[in-house]
Amino acid sequence: MGQRDREATGSRHLRHALAAVEAMGATEAIVVPATPSPRMLVAGARAGRVATATAGRVYRAMVLAGRR
Repeated sequence: MGQRDREATGSRHLRHALAAVEAMGATEAIVVPATPSPRMLVAGARAGRVATATAGRVYRAMVLAGRR
């Protein structure tokens, strides 16, 4: 495979990747970490008036549900 063919293939892959990212934005999808950070846990605990451990369980349940 020559340089030009590799560049064309790379460009095609880039176009597909950009289209996928654009589609995510159109659906209001976001990317979140599988495991919440300590700051995220504190924010969730405050918002729900629950313990940080409970906020963590809720977060993980939501992430798992979103994968299905």
